[in-house]
Amino acid sequence: MTKLTTGVVGLGDTIFHLEAYASSPKVDRVVICDSDTRRTDALRRQFPKVGAVYQDLGAMLRDENLDVVSLAVEHDQNLDCGATILNAGANLILTQPFAKDLDAAEEIVRIADKRGVRLMVSQEARFRPRFVKIRQLIERGFFGEIIHIRMGGALHVDEPAPEVGDDRERNLTAGPIEEIDLLRFLVNEEIVDVTAVSNEPRPPNQSGEPICALFRFAGGCIGQTMIDNDYRKAKRTPIDDQFRLIGSKGMAVGRRAYSDGLSAWTPLPNDHDEARIGAIAAVSSLVNSLWSGVQLGAATEEALIPLRLRHAVDQAMASRHQIFVAR
Repeated sequence: MTKLTTGVVGLGDTIFHLEAYASSPKVDRVVICDSDTRRTDALRRQFPKVGAVYQDLGAMLRDENLDVVSLAVEHDQNLDCGATILNAGANLILTQPFAKDLDAAEEIVRIADKRGVRLMVSQEARFRPRFVKIRQLIERGFFGEIIHIRMGGALHVDEPAPEVGDDRERNLTAGPIEEIDLLRFLVNEEIVDVTAVSNEPRPPNQSGEPICALFRFAGGCIGQTMIDNDYRKAKRTPIDDQFRLIGSKGMAVGRRAYSDGLSAWTPLPNDHDEARIGAIAAVSSLVNSLWSGVQLGAATEEALIPLRLRHAVDQAMASRHQIFVAR
C-alpha cells in the first residue's frame, strides 16, 4: 500500500500526533496548518517528514491529497473545521472531547457517515501504560470483582486549575470526558444509570460546587468522577494522584496495586510523560487501522458514548433523579 500523507491542524493537543506521524514508517509526508510561524519553522526543522506549512485550512486541503488530518482547535470550532475536512474527503482524527456540545458532536458524526469517510477519536488515556497494565490485571482477576473505581483528576495531574471566572470548563465538553471513557474501558461493561450529587444545587453548566458523578455498571461496579476542575487544586503525592480501584481481593491506589496473598504492593508503570506515550500509541493504532483497512472498535459511535454520559450527568443534577441509560 502507498504510504500515507497526513495533516495536523493546530498545534495544541495534536503535537503528539505530529510526533506519531513523523515516526511512523507508514507515513511518507506530513503537512501542518497553524498561524504560529516561529513554532512551525522549528517543527519543520525537527521533523524532516514535514513537507509544507500552511496558515489556511482551505488552501491546505486544496493543495494536498491528505489521507488523514488531526484537528486540534477550540472546541467551538471543531464542527466547522471538522466539516470542512470531512467534506474534502479526508479522514479525520479528533481529540476527546471532540465538540463543544452533544449536538455538535452528533452533527460531526452525521457528516462523516454521509461522506463515507472515517471519523476517529484519539482516546489516548486507554493507551497510557499504567491503564493498559491495570486493564490486563483486571482481566487476569488480580483484583477479583471490581467494586469501585474513582477518578479524581488522575489524567490531568500536571494541569493548572482554571482561573476564577473561567467558564470554559462549565460546558458539556469540559467535564472529564476522558475519565468517563477510561472508566468504561477499565470496567468493560455497559453503564446502566447515572447519579449526580453536589453540596450546592446549581443549574447545568453553571459555576458552583463540584459535582460528584456516579456511574453504575451492569455488573454492579460504581465508577466515580468529579465534574469540575476544582479537583486539580487538590494536593497530590507520589503515591496518591486521586485514582482508586477497589476489588473484592485487591486494589490499586495511584501507581501501586495489591492483591490478596502478596507480601508487598506491585508497582504500576510510572512514566512522567504518560500523556505523550498514550497519545502517540493511540494515533499509531489509528494509522495502522487506515493502513490495514480495519476499522477500530473505539470508533465514531463509541466515542459519542462518553459525551452522552456527560450530558446524562447534567440531567441527573438538574432533576435530582437517577438517569437510566438507554441500551
